[in-house]
Amino acid sequence: MFALQGSPSFFQESEVSWPRLRKGFELMQRAYPKSSWNQANFAVFACRAHDGNTYGALRPNIDPGKFKEAAPNGISLEVCDARFLKAI
Repeated sequence: MFALQGSPSFFQESEVSWPRLRKGFELMQRAYPKSSWNQANFAVFACRAHDGNTYGALRPNIDPGKFKEAAPNGISLEVCDARFLKAI
């Protein structure tokens, strides 16, 4: 059984492919470019996948409230920013 969604090892334990999931989020971004919910979820998963390039590209437009709603326990803007960004 794989870990709960909030687990730091979610991708390893669930065998979810980050490149494939990222591609799906990119398609949703094109289909729904104004969806702050989709964008926040994309950033959450980029952070959890340790994809700093994707997270950094998304971060300037992230709605903090949507990010908080989308993120499981243990993941926050502060955690992700500290992990990937020197300064915003």
